[in-house]
Amino acid sequence: MHAYTSPEAIRLAPRLYRQLSYPRTARVADAVIINSESLRGEVQRYLDVDPAKLHLIPEAVDHELFRNVQKLRALRIEHRDLDDVISRLTLDMHVDELQLKRLKKRKLQLKDQITLLESLRIPDLNA
Repeated sequence: MHAYTSPEAIRLAPRLYRQLSYPRTARVADAVIINSESLRGEVQRYLDVDPAKLHLIPEAVDHELFRNVQKLRALRIEHRDLDDVISRLTLDMHVDELQLKRLKKRKLQLKDQITLLESLRIPDLNA
């Protein structure tokens, strides 16, 4: 669709070919597969395709998996930072022991969350 939405991004010959061939191809096709709602609007606007011919098949991207990867990265950073803080506090003779225990407990909780998210990344072989 770049031939229509961003014509300056495509060289002249490929742009002209696309602008001439896409409308005819879409018109004679039994169905037009699109991968997003925004593409639906572009196809309808630029190619004048019957909306009944448009079939949305989203890209096979597990967005939840990527959210878990980002969360895993943040948890690892927090875990590492806590490890540094705990190491420094253990060197301090006047450390608040209760605070130190709370930090260690939080570090263990983070480790459990990290382990859980890592285990979710391993595919289920029985599936």
